[in-house]
Amino acid sequence: MKILLVDDDTDLGKIIVSRLSRRGMVVVLAASLVDAYRNFDAVAGDFGAILCDYHLGSETGLSFFDYVAAKGFVGRFVVMSGDDCPSPRLSELCLSGKCYHVLKPFDLESLVSVIKG
Repeated sequence: MKILLVDDDTDLGKIIVSRLSRRGMVVVLAASLVDAYRNFDAVAGDFGAILCDYHLGSETGLSFFDYVAAKGFVGRFVVMSGDDCPSPRLSELCLSGKCYHVLKPFDLESLVSVIKG
């Protein structure tokens, strides 16, 4: 499975890439929303999942969710955050099954379980 990881904490991003790569997953790291848009547009159909940090500078991961949803992305969209529930909208999206939320810090098994469903 090919995954797009969007996280401006590049140290954490590199750890996640390393751990998921050992599980046979191909992970593309985007350290900003600009990189995320570029990577998604280049190979949108190749991603089976997107892991996206909630807090990304002045924007949130939900703005990227809106973008990929409008482009027809049907894979798993996982929002990662250190907040139990950073917004009512995220709660609504998770309840509707349109995206998933994992709380940082998370263990690898929990993350893989959410990715694979």
